[in-house]
Formats: sequence, C-alpha cells, structure tokens
Amino acid sequence: IASLVGLIIAILLFVDIDFDGGATVAFTPAGIEDLPATVDEDAGEVVIDLTELDAEMFDGSDGPETIDVELDFGEIRVVVPDDLPVDIEARTSVGEIQLFDRTDDGINNRITQTESDPDLALDLNVGFGSIVIERP
Repeated sequence: IASLVGLIIAILLFVDIDFDGGATVAFTPAGIEDLPATVDEDAGEVVIDLTELDAEMFDGSDGPETIDVELDFGEIRVVVPDDLPVDIEARTSVGEIQLFDRTDDGINNRITQTESDPDLALDLNVGFGSIVIERP
C-alpha cells in the first residue's frame, strides 16, 4: 500500500488538476434529445440518471446513442433502467469501478459490458476516483 500511496503522490505532483468547481453535475434526460453527448469535468460528481428512458424511445435510431464522460477527480454515477440494453466501457487510472455486480479497484482498471443490439453506449473515464453503474 505504501508504494500505491507513493505513486499517487508522485502523479499528483506532475499532473495539473483544477479542483475548482467540484460540485455535482446531474443529468436526468426525459428523452433521447436530452442525452448529454459529452461531459468533461475537472473534479466533483457526475450523476446520470437514465431511469426516465425506455428501449422504445430508441426505436428507429441509426445505432446506439453515445455518452462520453471524462472526470479528472471524483465520482461518476450512472443509473440504467432494467429494460435498456447498453454497452459500457468504464476506466479509472486510480480508483474503483462498480458495474452492476462486478467490481475492480486499484490502478488502471477497466470493465466492459457488451449487449446485443444496444440502444446506448457509455464511455466513462475517471483519473482518480470511482465509477458506479447500477440498476434502479
């Protein structure tokens, strides 16, 4: 654990992270047109609650809608409805990922989930912190 702490301190000394604006950024889209295509924050919490969406809303779309989230320091939390097929790629440089019933923590974590004919693709990346993807 001492080597992990040393690595984190060394990285923080050489990485310019702006901790201003560490508030919560929240999205609760009511339809496809409300989906954020890209979210890029320095620090804080990004919450995306997709429970207002259902698979029928995506009928006729050309392919999966994509949400890209980049967060330097903090937590990304996404709530995905049970009936929405979604592809997920979640990455942390240092931290933890909880994808439904799977967990990975430490350094350079990556968890992916691929579903057949997905309506939505999530690309989630946190430098230091955590990612939680859950069902309601």
